[in-house]
Amino acid sequence: MSNGSAARQALESCISKGGVVLFPSDGLYGLACDPLNREAVERIHRIKGRDDGKPSAVMYFSPLAMRELIIGVGTRDTGRVIRAYQMLGMLLPGADLKLIEEAMGTMFDYFWGKSMTELQKVDVKEMHQFAHQFSDLVYDMPFQIPQDIIFLGRAVGILSGMCTGLDPGFNLWEYLTPYAGKLLAEETAAGKGAWLDELGGLARKLVALPGRADAMLTKIERGDLVTRDPQLAEQVRRLERAVLKAAGSVVFAALLFGGIQFYLAALTLPAGILWVGAALSLLWLLLSRPR
Repeated sequence: MSNGSAARQALESCISKGGVVLFPSDGLYGLACDPLNREAVERIHRIKGRDDGKPSAVMYFSPLAMRELIIGVGTRDTGRVIRAYQMLGMLLPGADLKLIEEAMGTMFDYFWGKSMTELQKVDVKEMHQFAHQFSDLVYDMPFQIPQDIIFLGRAVGILSGMCTGLDPGFNLWEYLTPYAGKLLAEETAAGKGAWLDELGGLARKLVALPGRADAMLTKIERGDLVTRDPQLAEQVRRLERAVLKAAGSVVFAALLFGGIQFYLAALTLPAGILWVGAALSLLWLLLSRPR
């Protein structure tokens, strides 16, 4: 085991057991511990001589957004990265999401998988080429970086630099990629569980369907099946009224034109009788009200 690997394991072991670690920072040195361990936080306060009432900086983010970001970066899924940016509030309104996603894909092609030592050797021409290719995005700069994200980047930079100092061959991707795969597997397993629950519910309904269908057929045979739908009943009543109105209109027209034919044939008595019938049917049409 190399000295760098041993140092990293010692650091992880110390923090997981509630210890306090000392690491080089952009100033001089910094102290870190598990923020969820009250005793460890109190130990830092005692070391620094800080009053318990004075707050300390704690990194905290939306777990779902950070999960999306880690999976997106670890698996080179640009769509997830953009979604994580949106959840973290990093994109300004009107940002060109398609262009940003394309830029993320190009950045992955240039830098993904490289160690800190390899990144230090990146050709400046590649950086210029990238800036020229996405000059519109560079000029527009549709980003707003929350303070917590800045702190996170600072912490990752410090820890990566510390690990590289301990082990020049340290590669962050060797740890990030498996962890992203683990998160993705958990997500897939959770999705399968939801699908299995849905399929189970559907299967139970299918199993119960023959019995329910048999019971309904029995009610229909006995004449016991009763449906109650107020809306349907109202529609039926309206249809009945419309049919009666149409029939009344046909009767009125027939009596009226029949009376005219008799009148033209000089048969006044039959014509008068038909016209009386037409008048009565017209009155019924005009005065009848909906029930």
